[in-house]
Amino acid sequence: IIWSIKQGRTPIFMTSKPDLLSDIYRDIRDTNLESYVKPFFMMANDQEIIDKSENATIFDASTIENLRDGYLKGNLNSVNENLILTTYSQVNGLKELKGRKKESLESRLNERATWLLNFIKNNDVQFIFDESHNIANVTSNRGKVIELLTSHTKNPVIRASATWSKNAKNIAQCSDLFPEDFTSEKLEKMVSSGGTAFQESLSSTLIAEGAMVRREHNFGKRIVNIIESQQGQRNKIATDVLAEIMQKGKEYGDKQLEVIRSLSRFNVAHRNVEQVSFASTFSLLTEGFVNSLRSEEAARAAIESVRSNQKPIIGVDKTAELSLQYLYDNMLEVM
Repeated sequence: IIWSIKQGRTPIFMTSKPDLLSDIYRDIRDTNLESYVKPFFMMANDQEIIDKSENATIFDASTIENLRDGYLKGNLNSVNENLILTTYSQVNGLKELKGRKKESLESRLNERATWLLNFIKNNDVQFIFDESHNIANVTSNRGKVIELLTSHTKNPVIRASATWSKNAKNIAQCSDLFPEDFTSEKLEKMVSSGGTAFQESLSSTLIAEGAMVRREHNFGKRIVNIIESQQGQRNKIATDVLAEIMQKGKEYGDKQLEVIRSLSRFNVAHRNVEQVSFASTFSLLTEGFVNSLRSEEAARAAIESVRSNQKPIIGVDKTAELSLQYLYDNMLEVM
């Protein structure tokens, strides 16, 4: 935000919830940068910017509403402030279509989105999208409005999200980080078919090129102990059995595809059953299997930590709650 202001741009910070606007302003204050900014909050009525630590109001609702209404009603394309902060919900509403008449997206924008678009057309702005995974769906009203707004600035968009790549659709929203040949549709297909390996390679490339910055805790002073399983022979036998099951599954899937391809009415391409992707049966099965092998050693290490007056924290990628509940219910029936 501060860098954008120093470049002569007006940052437009957008996030998913009003209370996150209080959070970003808290961060500005905590870093002693408050003197650089003069904020304009485009928020709904009766919303305030508060200091959560002291439960104190920084900008009250009436001040925010009066400033907002003055700009909107005056239809001004400039502001006295050097920072605009708002939420996606303030601009994502579209007017209903009247009859069968085709109307442009711009003509259907709500009052606040219309004002913001006019401001963007007449000023050098810098978009900063917080919780950007919320605008991943480019076919939704929100996605269409955001795409229209960003199309009127020459500056690259800055996105922030802890789950920016949770699926192919989320990654596809970042197509502007790539050469023009990489459209959203093409990128989504590449990620869907490439699976986890492609996703990791893509992330590493973006980081190396400086297109993505990862913010995380410094683990430099942490001690990492690799736990060797005491059930090596059992794990080997179990893995061999799983390999046989997966081979049977592949053979069965191949036979299914042969039948489907032999039917002329199914004139479409079919993905091989062994192909790994985000939702691949083989991928999910393998992850669950590996986690089951780890569980016993993880439980043993946690118990030892408790006995040593430590508080163990166990992190898992997937909880498998439904599967475990199903197993537990079936065990109760047998007992």
